[in-house]
Amino acid sequence: SLTALPIIETQAGDVSAYIPTNVISITDGQIFLTSDLFNSGV
Repeated sequence: SLTALPIIETQAGDVSAYIPTNVISITDGQIFLTSDLFNSGV
């Protein structure tokens, strides 16, 4: 089997851009992290 963990960064959190939507469509799932949660230490 083939396992891939693509990590992408969006501009201003825009998940509707071309690259993020293509990555989401070729993977079975995704983890969406916001910079606000990261910066708050959650």
